Amino acid sequence: MNNILTIDTEEAFLRQKSLMIHSKNEEQVIAQKLIEILSQEKDALGLAAPQIGCHKRVIAFKNAKLNEQNELEYNQIMVLFNPAIEKKYGEVNSNEQCLSIPGLSGLTKRSMRICISDKYGFYKLDSLMAIVVQHEIDHLDGILFIDRAEEIHSIEKEEPYGTE
Repeated sequence: MNNILTIDTEEAFLRQKSLMIHSKNEEQVIAQKLIEILSQEKDALGLAAPQIGCHKRVIAFKNAKLNEQNELEYNQIMVLFNPAIEKKYGEVNSNEQCLSIPGLSGLTKRSMRICISDKYGFYKLDSLMAIVVQHEIDHLDGILFIDRAEEIHSIEKEEPYGTE
């Protein structure tokens, strides 16, 4: 099991603003840990440094898309250092979940397309990737999806196949 902080025990920590990252060494250590954990979390699309106990402005996300069978697939994990949203376009409702808030989902308004910058470049994202990155950047500012959600729902745990 990965050591992802949850709201149940670490809400005060998760609600703190993260600090800019400057050290290349620190970048490597945090990025490696985020990639390691995110690659093990089958259903997760993103992870922010505060969720693993580090108050630095670093996020990781799976570069995902829907395939022909309408299933998510991804080819790489991207890491952004000191990301900032520069422009937002359009609006979409997103049903979001979070590793730090197990058992809940929420309908949240997000921008459909965003332009972001980080320590190393400028990027344009749309659809699912724009939503994921906005969610993760919120973590860096101590904001959780439940703060933005218009509706919050409990997630029913799926029973293993064949159980009643």
